[in-house]
Amino acid sequence: MVTKPSGLVVQRIRSARRLAEPELPLSFFGRWQEKLTLRTKTLTPPLPIKPIRAKEIVAIRTRLAVSQAVFARLLNVPKVTEISWEKGRRKPTGAALRLLDLVRKKPTILQEA
Repeated sequence: MVTKPSGLVVQRIRSARRLAEPELPLSFFGRWQEKLTLRTKTLTPPLPIKPIRAKEIVAIRTRLAVSQAVFARLLNVPKVTEISWEKGRRKPTGAALRLLDLVRKKPTILQEA
């Protein structure tokens, strides 16, 4: 036997849906004519980045004229990680490597953000 959910249960389900799927203003959707998805567009993946050596990381930081702590904060990584990169104990990978490559090409990009 299936029972009909009470009004309180229905209210809780609706409020849970609202929390899970926040409503966006209509002006948000007016920015694009067509939704950009991988099904509708073909994107060329960026070229792989060469690993950045410890000396290059020191040179980037020196060019920005910031301390290790400030540089780590700008990159949003722990200070210990940034120091390990500079000493050659660890190598940046993934998003950090991409960000360092961008900073190497355009040093002012971190100050613009």
